[in-house]
Amino acid sequence: MIDWRGTYGTMAINFHPVTAPDDDELMLLHELNPGYTVERLADGALLVSPNGAAGGMRNANLTLQLGLWERRAKRGPTFDSSTGFRLADTSVFSPDGAFVRSERWEPLSKVQRERYFDGAPDAAFEIVSRTDLREAQLGKCESYVRNGSPFVVLLDPYRGFVDVWRDGEHARAHRHRVARLRARHAGIRARPQLDSRGVASTRRSPT
Repeated sequence: MIDWRGTYGTMAINFHPVTAPDDDELMLLHELNPGYTVERLADGALLVSPNGAAGGMRNANLTLQLGLWERRAKRGPTFDSSTGFRLADTSVFSPDGAFVRSERWEPLSKVQRERYFDGAPDAAFEIVSRTDLREAQLGKCESYVRNGSPFVVLLDPYRGFVDVWRDGEHARAHRHRVARLRARHAGIRARPQLDSRGVASTRRSPT
């Protein structure tokens, strides 16, 4: 079944294949469809969503901010929206930005590093696009939390909201005065701050 106007927004395609693709098949599907994010939900359904120019610009900005933080903090690698994380519930999500502690990344072999990361990121960042529904993105972030991410941020530049989950606790959404993602907003330099102190304070290991 293909749903063109499903839970995840009017341009996203959410469908249930007869047989859910395994990790290798999902990676191939992603490679054959550049420009689209292909994710697998816990029930085996696939979510295929495009990203417009404005969304791509925001993702690039987030990637830049995370990369600059990585150079300063030296706590572990950061990842952009092309990276897949295989969660404990078998879903595979690609957050717009992510961070993994060095002690989880360094032991991995070269082969393992070329595949989906096995486990939830230590920090996950999602940016709501014009085609996303807020409720669906909230559910996606809660999936990260349920599967072990200690720090999750959902940025909504259209409504001006930021949702934060820290060690399983969801903070009330905060309205920003601007509805565009900029370096001084988006939960990177605004609260909750993404600095070595903020991320390092979430010391609980993902399950």
